Amino acid sequence: MRRPSGGGPPLHETLLLAVAGSLDQVVVRRRHRELGYALAAAVLLDLERTGRVEVRPDEVLVRDYAAAADPVGDALLERMVLADRALGARAWLERGADGALSAVRAQLLEAGRMTRVRSSRFGLFPVVGHLPSDAREAARLAALVRAAAAAEDPQRAPEGAAARVLATMLGAARLGPAMGCAPAPRARCSPAVAVVAGELSRAVAAACVPLVFGG
Repeated sequence: MRRPSGGGPPLHETLLLAVAGSLDQVVVRRRHRELGYALAAAVLLDLERTGRVEVRPDEVLVRDYAAAADPVGDALLERMVLADRALGARAWLERGADGALSAVRAQLLEAGRMTRVRSSRFGLFPVVGHLPSDAREAARLAALVRAAAAAEDPQRAPEGAAARVLATMLGAARLGPAMGCAPAPRARCSPAVAVVAGELSRAVAAACVPLVFGG
């Protein structure tokens, strides 16, 4: 599988592996809505960091029409190219959130980086879960994200910048505490990350309102 030229594996793959390596599968199923939004944000930022799109406060513009390097990112890019008007980050997050978890998971399964695991709930009901194939690597990624959330200068570590972006997205999606991430100190981040994090936080809050009232 080809990788983005922006350095390292796709952010959305790393995010899902870190979450799956840190959270119980039951928790993942309960928080699938928030996780879908966080993954959609990571996909959008993957396109931004590889120069495919430009994230502005009010819209996301396609800058490079060449195919993205991974199927999930390429699918979102194609939707942007075919859209009849420019939309903002929140609109693309809302469009991508529903299918993001299944799409990223399928990509990792195909690459052999995740494995389907069958178990039973209460000893009776069969349940299919999805776990990282390399548990140590997933635990390492989760630890990087937690460390980056608390670091004053995440740029010092080779993988710190990407881990900090993921910590920011998980925090905006209300998944930070579940991951064991400390509240991140205020630190400078790229305008694109700041825009996506803000829109992600608002989108998740709006999406979870019906759940609060039993909808």
